[in-house]
Amino acid sequence: MRGETLSAMPYLLGVASCGALAFLAWTVRLLGDERIIFGRS
Repeated sequence: MRGETLSAMPYLLGVASCGALAFLAWTVRLLGDERIIFGRS
């Protein structure tokens, strides 16, 4: 069990970092859209 968990660790870290990057990109895009909308109106 321990060996399997250790070998799965890099995969879990990759998935976590990808999720964090996607979340960051989504928040930045959302904030950017709001700025554009508020700037125009």
